[in-house]
Amino acid sequence: MSCETANYLYNRCTDVISTNCVTYQGESIDCLGICKGITLTKLEDIVINKICTLSRLVDMSVIDFTQKCPWIAIAWNNAHPGNKPNVDNTILNILNFILDELCVLNSKVDDLPNPLTVEFPLNYSCCGIPCGGETVFNMPTHLKNIIDCICILNTKIESFKTSIDNANIKADNAIQIAQDALDTITSQQNAITALSTKINLQKDKINDIINAASTSLATIANLPLIP
Repeated sequence: MSCETANYLYNRCTDVISTNCVTYQGESIDCLGICKGITLTKLEDIVINKICTLSRLVDMSVIDFTQKCPWIAIAWNNAHPGNKPNVDNTILNILNFILDELCVLNSKVDDLPNPLTVEFPLNYSCCGIPCGGETVFNMPTHLKNIIDCICILNTKIESFKTSIDNANIKADNAIQIAQDALDTITSQQNAITALSTKINLQKDKINDIINAASTSLATIANLPLIP
């Protein structure tokens, strides 16, 4: 929109006063940068610039539902038959639209089934609870059965561990018995070896005696007879 400055814009006023000659005498407004004593022209400039800035910030016509979120564009078109997604994108319309969609989504969420009550099949054949194969239960029951299965498996593992420990103890005892027997056999072998050595010594002594006796007999046999 172009601005006109022709004199006819003032022809209804007998005395036309420039806003440059009127000052603002109210309290200062820090958030807008308006101070007491500034000209009406400056004040209007500040206010109008702020309005323009705000109008750009709340300009909803730049929102493109189609590109950013297609399902919103579809819902918008359904809510505004015959209009394109960017038509009538006022803040009020969009806020109402968002609230309506939130209500629709909320109702859909409320209609969702409780996941804890939904029943579905699960195979317990690995642990045979309750009777193996696929069994249909809800989530809490399945969790309880799984925990029971874990507890049973843990009991079996503990029992198996105890059996292994007992077997290890028996094996250690058997090894000790075998070691004791081996030690006894070794001791007996050593005793037999010592006895064999003694026997050999006795045999040597006997042989020496026999040899000495034979020599004596030979000597006696060679002695001359006494007349």
